[in-house]
Amino acid sequence: MTLAVLDVYAKQLKDNPQDYTVWLNRANEYYRHDEYMKALYDVEHALEYIPSKQTADRQRALMLRANIYIQTNRPEEALADLNDVITLDCEDFVALYQRANTLYALGRYSEAKLDYQRMLRLDSRNPEAVVGLARIAVKENNLGQAEELLEQAVSLNPNNADLYVRRASVRYETGNYKEAVADLILALATDSSNKRATAMLIECGDANYNATVSALTDAVMQAPGVDLYPYLRAVIAERNHRYKAALTDYEALIDHSPQSNRSLWRSVAGCRFALGQFEKALSAADIALAYDPNDGEAALLRARILRAMGKSEEARQQANTALYLMPDKSKALWVIGLTYVDSHDYTQSADLFAEAVAKVEDSATTQWGFLLEAWVKGSLLNLTDDATDLYDKVANIAVHNTDSKLARIYGAFGLLFGARRAKAIAAINTILSENASNPYINYIGACFYAQIDDFDKAFEYAKVALETGYANYYDWAYNNDALLNVAPLRTDLRFINLMERFKHLWSD
Repeated sequence: MTLAVLDVYAKQLKDNPQDYTVWLNRANEYYRHDEYMKALYDVEHALEYIPSKQTADRQRALMLRANIYIQTNRPEEALADLNDVITLDCEDFVALYQRANTLYALGRYSEAKLDYQRMLRLDSRNPEAVVGLARIAVKENNLGQAEELLEQAVSLNPNNADLYVRRASVRYETGNYKEAVADLILALATDSSNKRATAMLIECGDANYNATVSALTDAVMQAPGVDLYPYLRAVIAERNHRYKAALTDYEALIDHSPQSNRSLWRSVAGCRFALGQFEKALSAADIALAYDPNDGEAALLRARILRAMGKSEEARQQANTALYLMPDKSKALWVIGLTYVDSHDYTQSADLFAEAVAKVEDSATTQWGFLLEAWVKGSLLNLTDDATDLYDKVANIAVHNTDSKLARIYGAFGLLFGARRAKAIAAINTILSENASNPYINYIGACFYAQIDDFDKAFEYAKVALETGYANYYDWAYNNDALLNVAPLRTDLRFINLMERFKHLWSD
């Protein structure tokens, strides 16, 4: 929203503070720009001044406030407003749909079902209501009926990509990943720019890598001229630490269309770096920066590569360049701080890690900064009390962010290095049991048990991580940062033999 528009609204409200139309219009503008607290402030003023007889305006304001509550994760408040809207107009279709979805989110499935059925009575061919009933059928464990309803929903509008995404989401919920991925590919075939389909396809890749890649491979074979499918396959492979597979697709795409795919060079550099192929990674990063000298992520990746090659001074210079190119300064500050660790200037590195933390808001990212700072202060500067305070902060953040897997992982290490070993072991074991087939989580298990010198367990988790495809050779062989690594395990003969056994994961 421009300052000029805001000035107009401000002047209008100064002239007439009770002009509910202006309050409501400005609330809508704030909402469109994701400024939900400002929108809420304005819509509540609008509701204060809208006369009770102005039912249409009250409906509009209540719907806006309900949407604000939904966006800010306050479903109970949203439900109250949606009830009021439906009281004013029992056939408000959008309000019924929002209420049904809100009831579903609250786990009140029987009430949600009544609203979806009510929608169908108002519009017998509405696919959203049919998809809603399919979701309810899944919760009722009536999977056959759910499939029938999903087929019905798609048949009502087979050219609507979003319907394939919705059907995929229900199939994903039932664990039917193969059919879910097939639907998402259909959605992309219908609308190649559908962001929801792309995001969910990547989510499917995280949940079931093999099923997702198999379906994408079929799509590549059926439509060999469509770059989107091999690109998505590469992205999913990279996210799942299968860097050689990702490289095959990235480099094939570059060969197929060098100019249009020049942005892929950074991805190539990232994969080469993870595989421990630092010279090739550096060359790819140089090409990426030649195409776009202002690519901060490529500049920072180049700094990380140089540091891995033992060129810490060059890495620091490169990271300082990245610092001015990236909106998120913390990443660059961490790399600069790590170069000071390499040169044994621990006080400077600790100060930089603290500065980086002050610039971030994400919980897990904050934890990572604290872990870096605590590592330097505790292990390298012998400031034990300072380090313990930081590790306690890491653990406490995890308590309030149980939905974040990464926050919980960092929390377990915070407990461990904060001298709460028994709680740390219980926390990490819960995470490991919940993600028994996840390659990265098993790598984390290897890191955790390596740090407490339980090499038997560390070796077992390392073995599972490699068997399930964790091909990040940089992590296995070089990463020594923040005590979240397998460094203590690297001298164990079993580990050395394991690296040799699985070297096909990273060697050409």
